[in-house]
Amino acid sequence: VKEKNVKEISGDVIFTKGDLTLKCQKGQHIENLGIVILYDEVSSTKEELSFVADTLKFYSVENQLLGIGNSHAWTPEYDLKADSIIIFTKQDSGIASGNVTLIQNGQVLTAEKIVYKSYPDLGEISYTAFGNVVIKDSVLTATSGIARYSGIDQNTYLNKNPKIFDEDRVLIGDEIKLEYHENILRSIYIPSNAIATIQKEGFVKIESDSSKQMEKIFFNDEMEGKELFGSFSEGALDSLAIYGMSKTLYNVFEDSSYKGNNIVSGDTTFIDFSNNKLNSIVVVGGAEGIYLPDPSTNNISFPVKYSADKMKYLFKNKKTDLYGNSIINHDNTSLESGYININWENDILSAYPNSNSDLKKELLLFPIIKEKNKDPMTGSQMTYNLKTKKGRIKKGSTRADDGYYTGKKIQNESSKIIFIENSTYTTCDLDTAHFHFESKNMKIVQNDIVVARPIILHISQI
Repeated sequence: VKEKNVKEISGDVIFTKGDLTLKCQKGQHIENLGIVILYDEVSSTKEELSFVADTLKFYSVENQLLGIGNSHAWTPEYDLKADSIIIFTKQDSGIASGNVTLIQNGQVLTAEKIVYKSYPDLGEISYTAFGNVVIKDSVLTATSGIARYSGIDQNTYLNKNPKIFDEDRVLIGDEIKLEYHENILRSIYIPSNAIATIQKEGFVKIESDSSKQMEKIFFNDEMEGKELFGSFSEGALDSLAIYGMSKTLYNVFEDSSYKGNNIVSGDTTFIDFSNNKLNSIVVVGGAEGIYLPDPSTNNISFPVKYSADKMKYLFKNKKTDLYGNSIINHDNTSLESGYININWENDILSAYPNSNSDLKKELLLFPIIKEKNKDPMTGSQMTYNLKTKKGRIKKGSTRADDGYYTGKKIQNESSKIIFIENSTYTTCDLDTAHFHFESKNMKIVQNDIVVARPIILHISQI
């Protein structure tokens, strides 16, 4: 075609420019425009890059290749497929559009469009992917509207409804950053509106007309906050740190039987995993929470509310530690202390002025227990059973029926009966009483009588 200066070419055609080689069985060469259009068994190579498509156009002036239909470009480092691919041969970069699939570093990415830049010396390509982005590796799947990957520092940034998930966990936020080292995921960062969800399964008791049965149900543990950091070990999530108005809901199980759930909030939450299971949760700064027991499988019938400067939950040991200004409310009973330990296995609370782990930094706050319509009791150490609502106090003191009582050990038998060992009693409210009665064993029936044997009267501490 003379007016367009087009040459028809066919039969084992080879076209070269520098280290670029084009091959086909049929094609056209528009000489005045520097364009080559190749059909039939089309291929292109440039050093380690191979490129095939149904139709291939080469723009010689721009050093640009355009693959149309079933386009496929690959090197030893990556494999890229799309409906169409543009390759800028001088810049080692390109654009892939339509049903894009990129395989690199053990990951498979799909998207509607990718703009990429190759770094042969690093064996990496950097890219920005657009539209229904999905990134999969052997452990995790990530989805977003836009994904940016830097081959230089191996960081991936997910925007527009980003989400990361595996078989049991989901992480979402306004933006998600993934940090890799030697192509292995090391950490994640969510700068705002972070939410983590972990799925569990367990059994709940279902009552029918004739019997009680256990039914398998899935539960979600949920953690949220303004900011989230996560670390990975050998591809598995190792720990999470959630900052800024953190809130956690986790479900409690015993031998796969659902026992209830805990909801706790604070300034910062640290979560540790072991073998992909929750190992511990630490809440720091204005920590407070509530345990809501399932009455069908739990000995505790009322919610347990608690607060402290710091809380630590140990799932394997089924224990909770409250540090600093610790308060627990259960039914009509309140317990305050410098340190409280909760053993969820036997429903026992143990209260001390402070913990043994940090005696110097923690202020002494002696345990005080308050029950409805009763005067408070205080002591050096307390234990309280959430199930039976019975407690014991060492070196305790209390007030009852206009009198003041102290003892080496104080124990409540019921809501009205108190036993005191090595006890004293006085109606004098001075720090050093003018008189007091002393007894090895004393029994107090609220608003009724006091039984003591033997009893000794002391006047002015004599």
